[in-house]
Amino acid sequence: MLNGNYLYNPRVNPKAALDRRNLVLEPLWWKTIRWAPKKAAKLKLKHILLNYRKQDENAGLAPYFREELRA
Repeated sequence: MLNGNYLYNPRVNPKAALDRRNLVLEPLWWKTIRWAPKKAAKLKLKHILLNYRKQDENAGLAPYFREELRA
């Protein structure tokens, strides 16, 4: 379960999301997953990239049901 999934949403609050991501990459985390500190430092410099796409209301499950609602 994610902590603060709205608070740390990069679309809503990019600064908080970046700070949270960098907090997770702290040394205690390096020991847990055995990352080298140099690799974590490189990751901290990267921007958070978002790839949002508008959902198609006509695609997915039960398009006939959506058509009835639209009518």
